[in-house]
Amino acid sequence: MSNPNKAHDPIHLVVYFSPDTNTILRENNFTIVNDINQLLKSNGAPDNQVVTAVKWNLQGNYIIITHSDTTAADIIPFTEGIANVIIPGATDTIREDKKWFKIEVNNVRTGARDSNGKDIYSPEFIYENL
Repeated sequence: MSNPNKAHDPIHLVVYFSPDTNTILRENNFTIVNDINQLLKSNGAPDNQVVTAVKWNLQGNYIIITHSDTTAADIIPFTEGIANVIIPGATDTIREDKKWFKIEVNNVRTGARDSNGKDIYSPEFIYENL
């Protein structure tokens, strides 16, 4: 059973923005939900894959909450242009809201963000930054 109030729920999609969103005026959430659903539809998402809510978390990331019968992974293929809907001119990184781990060696980040090994820094880079 899905719980939209729980962190790392499979119905959550996290949007990381550049530039930092803390200094940018944030639009009305109801309007953004409608705009995101229109974008998904125009990008070819099936009718049942809809966003029901959005919210900002304490880290300044945007959490997009899908309908309970849809997971974030289901709508990721249809999210091109989503940052521009939320904050015009912004760029984004989008991923599912799932637990991740930060691996450090002597307080130097390794670049490992999750279990799939994406974006891991080279041993030389880590050694140079020790």
